[in-house]
Amino acid sequence: MVDYQAAEEKGVKALGTRNAGGAPALRRLADLAASGELVVPIAATYPLAEVKAAYHALAETRPFGRIVLHPQA
Repeated sequence: MVDYQAAEEKGVKALGTRNAGGAPALRRLADLAASGELVVPIAATYPLAEVKAAYHALAETRPFGRIVLHPQA
């Protein structure tokens, strides 16, 4: 999920569908997720340092759900 207007303002390249509703749609999705009405299946999580392994898993296994990268403290 991307706030394309914010990405453009900050000079960040963002790819995808621009007419998905912008920041208001992102807020609505966040509210739905917080209330438990929207469930995003997570296939796997990887530390950011293992981004290459995450991409390989995505390309090779086509998992059901999202692959999440997380920063490691």
